[in-house]
Amino acid sequence: MLIPLEIPEINEIKDMLERALRGQAAPEWYTLEQAYALKYGSPDLGPSLVTIKKCRALQPCGGKPDGWQQSKKVWRRETVSRWAQVTDETLAAYLADVAPEMKVPDFIASGLLKRSRIDSRLLQAVRA
Repeated sequence: MLIPLEIPEINEIKDMLERALRGQAAPEWYTLEQAYALKYGSPDLGPSLVTIKKCRALQPCGGKPDGWQQSKKVWRRETVSRWAQVTDETLAAYLADVAPEMKVPDFIASGLLKRSRIDSRLLQAVRA
């Protein structure tokens, strides 16, 4: 007797393998978790996923999904690849383009400013 067991991670791996066999390397649609993994790769390299979930300004298209799958927001591959190229410095311009009614929250802006100051000091120390 077989017991059907559905494990989301196994299904994702299966889907990736099927796409690779069809010659389609990247998925057509990304959830926020998948988009985050594509952009940052590791939680150590960017803001926490919880912060991104709470702050729509940090999500692709200012939090406006291209669609819904299984009651989760999803974005097209093109949308996510454009969002993945957004840096701290270009976030305000990106939001002005995709979600003009939204702006970078003050607590995020101050955190980004503080982080960019630290980054610039580190770069100066490395170059010296």
